[in-house]
Formats: sequence, structure tokens, C-alpha cells
Amino acid sequence: MMATLNGFARSFIRFDTNAAGLVGYGFDGSIRISLPTLAPGTNSCPAAAIEYRNLAAGTRDSNSAGSVNCCTIQIIRSGAVGEPIEGIFSGILVHQSLQSWIKVEDGHFTVLRRGVGGAGGTGQGGTGG
Repeated sequence: MMATLNGFARSFIRFDTNAAGLVGYGFDGSIRISLPTLAPGTNSCPAAAIEYRNLAAGTRDSNSAGSVNCCTIQIIRSGAVGEPIEGIFSGILVHQSLQSWIKVEDGHFTVLRRGVGGAGGTGQGGTGG
């Protein structure tokens, strides 16, 4: 999974998938995409959501944010367990204090669908674990 956050390209190379969406984990942060369904189609906020968590404690925690009513997530392809889920996403994420925001652009992912309770996954540019 890759996305541009406030102008900086970020990679999330380890994944979890479940019926409600997917989570990508990077070096110092994670991005969660919540969806009403993983079926192909376009989902927008508030039915869908994007959440970024900066895993670094302290002042960088203010970089964590969630979508309000400004996101689009498109599932392009969605296979069965063990097959790829592909999609694109973008949006504006706002920190709960409303004092900072993150612009998400050019988000895309290709991950393997895992069974219920499955973790790991294989992502674009990374391996599961």
C-alpha cells in the first residue's frame, strides 16, 4: 500500500484484512481503511473512512488523524480468500483537536485477502509476516 501524505510518499508494507476493510503498517505509522463492503465499487465518507496513526509518541502524535466527510475509496478488484484486493483512495484527514490535517493523495493498494482472523498479508513492495 502506498499513499502521499501531505506531499510525502509513504509505504505501508505489512497488512491485515477483514470484512470491515484493511490496515497497512509502515515504519512509523499505520493506515486503516474501513469500508461497508470489500466488493468492487466506490465508497465515500461517512460510510467509508481512512485513519492514519503515527506510531511515534510525543509531538508527532498530532500527525494522527481520521477522515471526516471527505474521502473516496474505490475497490477495483476483490478476489476470494488468498486472491488480491486492489483499490485506490484519497481524502482529507483531520486530527481530533482540529488543529492539524493530512491530505491523502494517490493512495493505492494490492493486498491478499485473508480469512477471518487472518493477519499478515502480502502487499505491493512487501511481504507478510
